[in-house]
Amino acid sequence: MSKLDRFDDKEDAVSPVIATILMVAITVVLAGTLYVWAAGLAESNTDGTLSLYAFDAKEAPGTPTEATDDNLAIITMTQGQDITWAVLSVKLSINGAASTSCAVPGQTGGSCVVVDSSDEANIWSVGEDVTVTENGVDMCSDANCEMSFAITNLRTGQSLAKTTTGVGSNPISDNADTTPTNPVDDTPQEPQQPGEEDDSTSDDSTGDDSTGGDSGACTASSECMAGGYCYNGQCVYDDQDMDGVTDLQDNCPQNANANQADSDQDGTGDACDSTPYGPMTTYYRDADGDTYGDASQTTDAYSQPTGYVTNANDCDDSDNTLGDITNDADCDGVITPNDCDDGDSTLGDIQNDADCDGVVTADDCDDYDATVYMLNSEGNCAPEPTYTVVYLDQTSVVNIVGGNYVFNDGLTYDSSLQYGLGTGTFVLTGIPTNHPFAILNDGVATITYTGDANTQSTDVVNGVTYDFYYGDVTITVTGDFGTLSVYCPYHGYMGGENILVYDSQNAVQDTTPPTITVLGDNPATVEVGSTFSDPGVTVYDQDGSNTYTTTGTVDTSVLGAYTLTYTAVDDSGNQASATRTVNVVDTTAPVVTLVGDSQVNVEVGSTYTDAGATATDNYDGDISSQIVVVNSVDVNTLGSYTVTYSVSDSSNNPATVVTRTVNVVDQTAPTITILGANPVTIEAGSTYTDAGATATDNYNNDVSADISATSTVDSNTIGSYTVTYTVSDASGNQATAVRTVIVEDSTPPTIALIGSNPVSVEAGSTYTDAGATATDSYDGDLTSSITTTSDVNTNTVGTYTVTYTVTDSSANSATASRTVNVVDTTAPVITITGANPVDVDLGTTYSDAGATATDAYDGDLTSSITVSS
Repeated sequence: MSKLDRFDDKEDAVSPVIATILMVAITVVLAGTLYVWAAGLAESNTDGTLSLYAFDAKEAPGTPTEATDDNLAIITMTQGQDITWAVLSVKLSINGAASTSCAVPGQTGGSCVVVDSSDEANIWSVGEDVTVTENGVDMCSDANCEMSFAITNLRTGQSLAKTTTGVGSNPISDNADTTPTNPVDDTPQEPQQPGEEDDSTSDDSTGDDSTGGDSGACTASSECMAGGYCYNGQCVYDDQDMDGVTDLQDNCPQNANANQADSDQDGTGDACDSTPYGPMTTYYRDADGDTYGDASQTTDAYSQPTGYVTNANDCDDSDNTLGDITNDADCDGVITPNDCDDGDSTLGDIQNDADCDGVVTADDCDDYDATVYMLNSEGNCAPEPTYTVVYLDQTSVVNIVGGNYVFNDGLTYDSSLQYGLGTGTFVLTGIPTNHPFAILNDGVATITYTGDANTQSTDVVNGVTYDFYYGDVTITVTGDFGTLSVYCPYHGYMGGENILVYDSQNAVQDTTPPTITVLGDNPATVEVGSTFSDPGVTVYDQDGSNTYTTTGTVDTSVLGAYTLTYTAVDDSGNQASATRTVNVVDTTAPVVTLVGDSQVNVEVGSTYTDAGATATDNYDGDISSQIVVVNSVDVNTLGSYTVTYSVSDSSNNPATVVTRTVNVVDQTAPTITILGANPVTIEAGSTYTDAGATATDNYNNDVSADISATSTVDSNTIGSYTVTYTVSDASGNQATAVRTVIVEDSTPPTIALIGSNPVSVEAGSTYTDAGATATDSYDGDLTSSITTTSDVNTNTVGTYTVTYTVTDSSANSATASRTVNVVDTTAPVITITGANPVDVDLGTTYSDAGATATDAYDGDLTSSITVSS
């Protein structure tokens, strides 16, 4: 890339490799003008070469849609660094103003944005390019603009810095006036140089009063009073960064930040905040993908980069089978609880090497003693014995004919002993390799030694040269050999006898105490109340003794630490002791037993009394009083509740928590109250209106609205019917109530007399009754069922009754009567006897001829005639 390549939105002349400087997302884009500058920069740092590339293009104001719309500069690390950088801070200063922290990859908030398109986000490697863009903000308001970059690796403290001044041009319109204007009088304004005071807002407090004062609205800065400028049609004052927000209200008054972004909400705007997104997190490279990071490969970022994790616990980041160093410090693939020595990778799994001596159990003759793993030269599973060479007193020398002979124990020479060497030939067999027979190599002719050349060696002991033999050796003594020494530096015994030493110069003395190996676990743990069987020890000593005594007792009925001491003394009086600690412990948890059922139901609204539990312990006995009960049962609310019982014994062994499930249930059916009479009787043929019912529930209260009623009542048919009321509560408990409705005919029939009532009949005549009709509300016409009784005697004047009776199918009887009056309404008949009229002479006496009287009922009434004249 040349330093003066052109760039506009139609031609992608530059495609830099962009490395991540930060990874936090912010989305803020502001309108602004792009200025990019040509630059040829001098090196100013000691850690490498930082080249600054820019362009001579200058776009008109607009609203960019991508960060690359506003290329300000491209920064390239070109040399001096052979490792990658995790660049954590990029600051840009324009014309000597306070530095602005540029947003980093993944973030778009701020006046400038650092853009990285490389594959390795947040790593800036040698030769990579990073594009710094104006984020929709006209940072360079002059045609000439000095830019100062400071790029700092906050983790290492390394820093790179550049400063350049360039001139921009407008590729869109050569005639466009892109010169910034003075906010006071709109006159062309010279670019402000670094450190130069900005006098564009010099005091002009009088202003132009001809406008009648400053209304606040404006179309140009010249319309505003001194110190103000026109922003979005409104005069703004006391705003040094001219972003439309007054200094008093601006959270970053020295850098334009009209949106007042404050990502970490610390009161300092992002445009002025060196860490606008709060503290960063250190991440660690996880090359092998095992989720554990390499502590030596770090990067600081706001969000987690790909291939990095937050922990630094990987013991080997090239092997995904070796992970968390906190559980495997020596990185041998065996986690800490099972690792013999987590600081030594040669010592591995304790399950296969109990004594952690590096020899697996199958090959270790004693996997509980790290000092022993193979049989020694004597066939014992014990360390090779050590011996001390001491000088013997001359009193141990016995003068024998033919020479001086000295024995370790100072006894008188006895030629019958196996290794007593007089004149003659002697064969010593089976001399072990670590117990060689030593002969002073001084060329004495009177004693010769022969043996396998492969079993002989020569060495210097205490400044004297000896021939050492092992295996089978033949010794021939032909005469007195003077002061020849036979020296065995490692062992004082061969074949069970004291070895012969010549010249009393050196002898072997046993000063090594026996080796006691404690068998079994040490410390040993035994459960209180059980039986402890001591596994004992093994004793090894070079003199063959293997007895020992044990002191100490273990009381398994009482908790505590007990010590058993094992003591062994060899034939030379060397004493050794070993101890075993026996811890009588209580590891048995108490047992909690529920009293009563493990699941109980209790009726809602009632009282719940828990049956409790008991607890027994193998050591503490009955600890029921120590049970902790957690009871959350609410008997007023339906639900399933758990009562827990927990207890620990005096050794803090927690019992398995026992629970009881308490179900608060509603098993009580609602109560239905039938309103009105029950049973109820209605007249057949009438209309039946049910009086209804109410229902209450112990939990749901009034459930009357939920009642359903079914009725079989037929009021037109006599019979017994039911109305059934049914209701269920929310728990499904159902209640039923029944009303009996009796449809009956209780209305007697109606008898209607035909004819008059009463009726009169002439005595002596014949009476014919007119009859009656009968109707019933249920049976209808019952006329044919009328029975009539009559006592009418027409021959006798009097009052008589005709009774009509009828009964319906429901046995309702009706009676009606007719009064029959037998009357005599026919007057008697008087028959005058004699002539009528009759003539009588005046003056004569009249003698009446009389008359007769008869009556239809009374007969002859002549005697009852009353005569009057």
